[in-house]
Amino acid sequence: MHRRTLLKRLVAAGAATGLAPSSRVLAGRAHRVEIKAFAFVPARLKVAPGDEITWINRDVVPHTATAADESWDTGTLDQGQSATLTVSEGMQVRYLCAHHPSMVAELVLD
Repeated sequence: MHRRTLLKRLVAAGAATGLAPSSRVLAGRAHRVEIKAFAFVPARLKVAPGDEITWINRDVVPHTATAADESWDTGTLDQGQSATLTVSEGMQVRYLCAHHPSMVAELVLD
């Protein structure tokens, strides 16, 4: 099964997953990124492997959090919806909204 398809199914089921097949997932901290006013808040987030990031859409229009290389994706989030992913070693750190590519943000791996 294609990794992106599998990831979308896991996110839809409310599960968190490591994104690189060879990465170890460690217990980590929980982070929240709000999507509001066509921006990711915070736009730069310090994370470590094993941390979980939850994106919550506070805008009235749909958004995504999608890796710049498309290796991970929250799927489309309507207003009030959220998706959670687990940070893995080697994970793509730059991301954007697939619907609004001018919305960009970055994860800083610790």
